[in-house]
Amino acid sequence: MRFGKRMKKRFQPKKVKDRGLPIADALVLTSATVLVALVSLSQHKAPSWLNAEYLREVPRILPNLPALVGSVVHGSKLSAVWVLGALAAEAYETEAYDADFAEAMKRTVKAGCFAVGLLILVEQNEMRQALEHVIGMPASEYVVGENREADLLINSKTSELFVDCASCAVAMLSWRIIRWNSSVPGDDLPFN
Repeated sequence: MRFGKRMKKRFQPKKVKDRGLPIADALVLTSATVLVALVSLSQHKAPSWLNAEYLREVPRILPNLPALVGSVVHGSKLSAVWVLGALAAEAYETEAYDADFAEAMKRTVKAGCFAVGLLILVEQNEMRQALEHVIGMPASEYVVGENREADLLINSKTSELFVDCASCAVAMLSWRIIRWNSSVPGDDLPFN
């Protein structure tokens, strides 16, 4: 019971002084996802989240509007797991971004580790559903090498997971270094 109460407190912080920081974090991750989409499209290697079924319904007012929509949706997923990771690592407390550099990076890395764990769980579920659609049987019964299309799906999803983790890590570490090194109005106010 004590463990549950401690975990509940961790995800309901009382000391979020910079209320715009979670929004800024989400925008940084969404921007990183848009950058990944631009680079992949320029290389003619679109990730699966840019080929999702729902994107076929997006009106083609602009030539790359479906890619932008897909990037924002995928970036929102990455942002959601990051915010949960940051809450778990107490990365929204003032000490996490206004204290010393080592503490800021430590909390950012802890938040990233938690977020990567959540992302792996989410992606694993999505991959299981896609794999079962391709092979027509439960994913737990599939043996690698039996179906070329299924093997390519597993390979591409795994590669995309690595790209997501790497791009999120670079974006968030860079952003938190910038945030740590800059003063924001209200940083000098006394703690309550």
